[in-house]
Amino acid sequence: RIVEPDAAAAAAAGLRAHVASLQAVLVSQLPATVAQSPAWFRFAQAAAEDALMRGCWPVLAELFSEREETMVSRLAELCHQMRQVLPCDLGISQALWGMPPAALADATEMRTLRWAELCDAWLPYASAIRTLRTLLHARTVREKASVLLHVCELVASAAQHSASMQLAREGGRGAYEDGPPALGAEDLLPIMVYVVLRSRAAVLPAELELLSELMPAELAFGREGYALTTMQCACHVLLRTRFCEGIGIGTGWEAGEAQAESPEA
Repeated sequence: RIVEPDAAAAAAAGLRAHVASLQAVLVSQLPATVAQSPAWFRFAQAAAEDALMRGCWPVLAELFSEREETMVSRLAELCHQMRQVLPCDLGISQALWGMPPAALADATEMRTLRWAELCDAWLPYASAIRTLRTLLHARTVREKASVLLHVCELVASAAQHSASMQLAREGGRGAYEDGPPALGAEDLLPIMVYVVLRSRAAVLPAELELLSELMPAELAFGREGYALTTMQCACHVLLRTRFCEGIGIGTGWEAGEAQAESPEA
């Protein structure tokens, strides 16, 4: 099916217009006690918007997936090529690898970790990876924004925990003698790239484009907007820069690991 270049944007604009018209409808239909209460009115407005979006989202998702087909295909290719990637392959500080000490000392353990499934608790940042995959099942802007925010929170929490454990293993010595570092965007972005790759959520570029089109101002200028921007940056690094060029899975840690076969093979 041929989709006009602006069909996706036009559909999103049409939905935004319908959402905007809801406010006038709600004012006229809601009881005065509800309409005059800011908290209750926001609740009713959000519920009405979510109901409208749930019905439209499958069509919008298809339109944006077709518009972003090139980026979706490229991300799918990268996710397959780097399906065994671990934080140690991406230039991330060792303190933030989040990997069990046994894997750092034994090539067999490392190989097992590379082939770990998302249900394996030993896989670094597994909770964030699993949560990102649920984005595809959400059907409203607020649900999807909540998923992205939760992913960012899980990454930040796991990275801080990893740094704390590294500090404990070193007995307070080394780079973090004054305690675990305060992590910034430059620390978390490479981890987010890893999470995207391991999630294999290839349709993510289309989902983020659609979300950015429809996210209301109260979310866009809050923590949810920051989470969306962070995920967009991770996709930009993967798809529009040379970040992945020259990365050999296992290079610099265990030679030849990129060609290793699955331990179950």
